Amino acid sequence: MKVRQSAPLPLAMLRALVDALDDGLITLLAARRMLVGAIAVVKAEAHIATCDPARECYVHNRALRLARRLGVPATTARAVIEAAIADARGQQNPPLAAGPERPASQTCCDR
Repeated sequence: MKVRQSAPLPLAMLRALVDALDDGLITLLAARRMLVGAIAVVKAEAHIATCDPARECYVHNRALRLARRLGVPATTARAVIEAAIADARGQQNPPLAAGPERPASQTCCDR
């Protein structure tokens, strides 16, 4: 079965599609932050530590497996998921006024 090639989309239309995907990424991050906020409340009420190295490792590995299946470079997937985890850590543990800040790339399990 032959697939007929359609005319290439104009650059402006392709860029608009990328913009829509970027909007989706930010929307997903906002939804993730809402869930992290709910998780933080549950952890605080149950007196559970906010840092969960095993969970962070699981999230990293899961993202890398999905990236591999979808053809996304590991470095790209790693950067995105590390940013999401660093954001979640910051959301659950706001920095103290005079306290030292942990680099975004440093995880609880210090990979």
